[in-house]
Amino acid sequence: MQVTVKRGAIARLSARGTSVRKEHGPLIANALMHLVNDGCFVAIYPVLPLIAKEFHLSYTQVGFLKTALTGSSTALQLPMAMLAERFGDITFLALGMAWVAAGLMVIGVASSFLQVVMLTLCAGSGGSVQHPVASAFVSREYEGRRRGSALGFLNFAGDLGKLVVPAVFALSLAWYGWRWSLFSLGAVSLLFSVVFWYALRHKDQRQRAARQAQATVTHGWGILSPPTFASVLSIGVLDGSVRNALLTFVPFLLMAKGVSEVSTSLMLTVIFAGGAVGKLGCGILAESWA
Repeated sequence: MQVTVKRGAIARLSARGTSVRKEHGPLIANALMHLVNDGCFVAIYPVLPLIAKEFHLSYTQVGFLKTALTGSSTALQLPMAMLAERFGDITFLALGMAWVAAGLMVIGVASSFLQVVMLTLCAGSGGSVQHPVASAFVSREYEGRRRGSALGFLNFAGDLGKLVVPAVFALSLAWYGWRWSLFSLGAVSLLFSVVFWYALRHKDQRQRAARQAQATVTHGWGILSPPTFASVLSIGVLDGSVRNALLTFVPFLLMAKGVSEVSTSLMLTVIFAGGAVGKLGCGILAESWA
């Protein structure tokens, strides 16, 4: 009798675990993709002073290099999102991550400032896919049920990547230098993009069918409240501008005070930890107050 009860309990736990994987597996996979993507972009911050030292760059040139990365990852978000609607979210998310990964690997062999800029533009453009496409994917997956918490978890994972990757990357910088570290990060990210696509490739067909059905209900982009959309867009622009400007030059200021590369990366990790907790909490609160 006792053995039967234990077997029944194990079966129930197994069934519950299978149900959780089916229901939340795509969210977890996209959260991991966000973690890797944002981690790759943040890894460039502690590398900038090292690139500047090797190529004898001024602050203006460093700012231009960071603008190339951020600008290319921002400018193509709209066209990338439109292409993903046609060809599939999962396919484009995997391709975007692979694009970023390949760019990081090649930056590691650049021999001049001009090469670094061009390769940074290429790597950054792949990052245009992640935020609009992943957010849209998760929104559709959780439409009408706990969408706020799901999006909060997705964005939390991105900041967790900003927390974890710089910490690991700092150790790699100390041992192997910035070139080999970027190449290794790109290689790992490329492998992850392949695994991500293979695990969720079946979702593209289902979501294309759901999107076609939704198109009969809404027209255009389906923005239900243009004023609210404009307000949120403005907040995003201000937040991104201030954050990127601050994080670009803080490592230079710290290193000018004698702080090591490892300590600088760890300090950035603390900043991103606060952002991760805030995003997760705000997603839950937004759902509760909506």
